[in-house]
Amino acid sequence: MTLRLCTFLLAVTLSAAPLSAQNTASTESIVATVAAKSANALALIRVRLHDEMMTGNVEGLGFCVAADGEKALLITLALDPRINSQTISAIDVVVPGFDGTLKGKFRSADPVSGIAFIDVEGPFKWNAIQFEPTADLSAGKLVASAALLDANLGYEPFYGVGYVSSILQIPGRTAFVTGGSLTNVGSPVFNQQGRAIGIVQQQLPMIQQIVSGDQPRNIAVRSMHESRYFVPVEEFIEVLQDPPAPGKRLPWIGVLEYAPAPKDLLDALNLKQPAVMAVKIDPEGPAARAGLEPKDIIIALNGKP
Repeated sequence: MTLRLCTFLLAVTLSAAPLSAQNTASTESIVATVAAKSANALALIRVRLHDEMMTGNVEGLGFCVAADGEKALLITLALDPRINSQTISAIDVVVPGFDGTLKGKFRSADPVSGIAFIDVEGPFKWNAIQFEPTADLSAGKLVASAALLDANLGYEPFYGVGYVSSILQIPGRTAFVTGGSLTNVGSPVFNQQGRAIGIVQQQLPMIQQIVSGDQPRNIAVRSMHESRYFVPVEEFIEVLQDPPAPGKRLPWIGVLEYAPAPKDLLDALNLKQPAVMAVKIDPEGPAARAGLEPKDIIIALNGKP
């Protein structure tokens, strides 16, 4: 019996390896540009939760996407988008260079993108980050992100730089960055011209396939090298342009977690189009009510692949 280990990524566009050495001038230039574009836009969002069962805090990065005088709209990936707003007792917003904290109010959340919207009002002049309608990604493009260090380091801004290596479909489009690393989950991502084109996503598992005889099987392992993923703006621009009304959420199918559909199963079903596997399903969501079960393969939504 022969045991072979083959590594692969489900990629819509798989590039050649990124540049091995960063151009110092380009790196310095993009960091300076991103520093200017993200100034007075980043914040730490601290959400206090309380109900009969538990009390605790949730913290994460947020940033401003709209501002009008002392009023601003921030977005964050720190909150579970299915959160019951009744459990939120307070939201504090910490901004670098501002003495004290601002008070935030939960507006709504989108379970598809994971974006939560926070309204903030107070004596601070916000700089809103404006996203491009499309990311226009290709292999080798230099990108950078901005975030804040923790309280022990004074919430100072810091930056990450890397090169786009490939575009994955898992199930939405996600950019894979190598040759460097990006910053925290929820950080805005910019191109070399300083235009916002995405949001940093959590580190994703790399899929490997072990082939033993005629029985291949997929396993998920964590990538050990420095790399990060970000979601291109095309995946969430609609929700930014038309946020859910306060107390409401956008429609969703009720699948909480996806995974790439196993290639051997797709071959057995003679499926040529991209597909994903439903891993975890909200028991009270539309998918569960429609009869979708874990490990079911999704090949289209509303008739569209």
